[in-house]
Amino acid sequence: NYPELLPLVDNYGADSLRYYLMNSPTVRGEELRLSEKDVSMVASKVLGRLENVLSFYEIYRDKSLENDIDDFIPQSSLNKWIVNRLKSVILEVTADMDSFELDKAIRPFDLFIDDLSTWYLRRSRDFLKEGNVESKKTLYFVLKNLSKVIAPFMPFLAENIFQVLKNDKDVLSVHLDHWPKFINNLDEQEMSKMSIVRSIVTLGLEARQKNNIKVRQPLQRITIINCLELEKEYVDMIQEELNIKQVQFL
Repeated sequence: NYPELLPLVDNYGADSLRYYLMNSPTVRGEELRLSEKDVSMVASKVLGRLENVLSFYEIYRDKSLENDIDDFIPQSSLNKWIVNRLKSVILEVTADMDSFELDKAIRPFDLFIDDLSTWYLRRSRDFLKEGNVESKKTLYFVLKNLSKVIAPFMPFLAENIFQVLKNDKDVLSVHLDHWPKFINNLDEQEMSKMSIVRSIVTLGLEARQKNNIKVRQPLQRITIINCLELEKEYVDMIQEELNIKQVQFL
């Protein structure tokens, strides 16, 4: 009473099935009703989104910017945020792998890939098209290190990303490379600020929808209560996402 596995692999790839099973009760020896629909969702929402990010990077790629990025430190708020998000994922996955909890170790990827695709890349798209050096370095740094961390869970996709991005100094395969380490190098304050921005944007969009005011219609002001005043970069994000002329903090 379950779909044949080889056709699933043919249709959605071995990584999709592997990811689905590792993120299921079977890892702990419990029962699972295998669903082709769920494997399909993994293929589109996890692997597909990450492949789309890689494809977009390839369009505007500049290989001259890809050397010596191991100690790369971005300056803009958005780039700082995605690098810190990656570091937090690596630390979380590492801790769960060390304790042999594979089903817990795989869980951060879904949300991170969603953040990378639907928030970071969407907001960085114009910067990448215009040739912004920091944005290109940031996306390369994130994709390269992410390929190493997803390698035990999505080995084929990880290898594909690594082969696309590797340079002459890299090892032959992602599965021969070192596990990335970021110890005591995580800016949680930066992640907290972006989390506040995204919460404000979500609430603002909900308020627009509730009052039947479309986003393309500009509004004069949004008032944010009980929140520390954010720096200009964050305020600009709120204004752009909500199409608001003025952001007021009380």
